[in-house]
Amino acid sequence: ILKNAYSFLSVKQKTKLIKKLKFISRKSNKSSMYKLANLLYQDKERQVRKTFCEILGKDQLFFSKYYLSKLLNDSQEEIGLKAVSSLGKMKAYSSLGKVLNQDNIKLIKAALKVLSKSNNSLTEAIILKSLNNSNSDVKILGARILAKFKSQKAVSQLAELMEDSNIAVAKVACKTLGKIG
Repeated sequence: ILKNAYSFLSVKQKTKLIKKLKFISRKSNKSSMYKLANLLYQDKERQVRKTFCEILGKDQLFFSKYYLSKLLNDSQEEIGLKAVSSLGKMKAYSSLGKVLNQDNIKLIKAALKVLSKSNNSLTEAIILKSLNNSNSDVKILGARILAKFKSQKAVSQLAELMEDSNIAVAKVACKTLGKIG
């Protein structure tokens, strides 16, 4: 019944529905909420998925992390970036760490920028992984964040990066080691 009713809604109506998810979750059982969330996740309309990301981050519903983690892999980069932002608001750093394994450099950089706002052992460990990325821009951003954190754990990896074939990476690694002390 839910699926049939949902199929008749316009994008505008679906967007209004998403904005009322927190209220609906108080009145519905978990099974119904998962069914509705799954319909929203599978919706083909960009605006519906974008609004879904925003509300999941803002309202932090019981299924928010699950669907936002799935939306990181969305075919539309804008949706993935919105999911990164929402996961950052939720401080779901482990979920953001999974982005480092993707090929989308813009998404990786966005995740690193979100992670850079919280200097703790978990975010530091995740950012350390960025130094192993094949993309030089990712390595440079990771090194700059670790300089800001004054990360002692990064010293050995940064020392290795001083030998990187990319001169910009080697230069930033050297500067970062100087800032760490």
